[in-house]
Amino acid sequence: MHFGARKLIFPGLGLIAAGLALFAMTPAGGTYLSYVSPVTLLIGTSAGLCFPAPMTLAMSSATLQGGGLAFWIAFSLVVAAIAVAATVLRPQRPAAAAPQAPAGRT
Repeated sequence: MHFGARKLIFPGLGLIAAGLALFAMTPAGGTYLSYVSPVTLLIGTSAGLCFPAPMTLAMSSATLQGGGLAFWIAFSLVVAAIAVAATVLRPQRPAAAAPQAPAGRT
């Protein structure tokens, strides 16, 4: 890699976190072109920066026999990290309000 694997991991993860935060702020009535598409492009670009880096680092020290295992462990860790970030940054919905009795009735 021209820039080095370690220099791409943290900016890529930061951009993924920013994209997930933008997804969390998407309104319910938002249109695809104005809210979803730009965030999808941001997350896709940052995933393209970030995902090859841990694979390169994992595969560089693996033997020929352990290469497959090293790849799948690194891939699983990256996917788990994104799942945790998506869970932490999910939108918080307020609880439904209890129905109120009409005025004058108890």
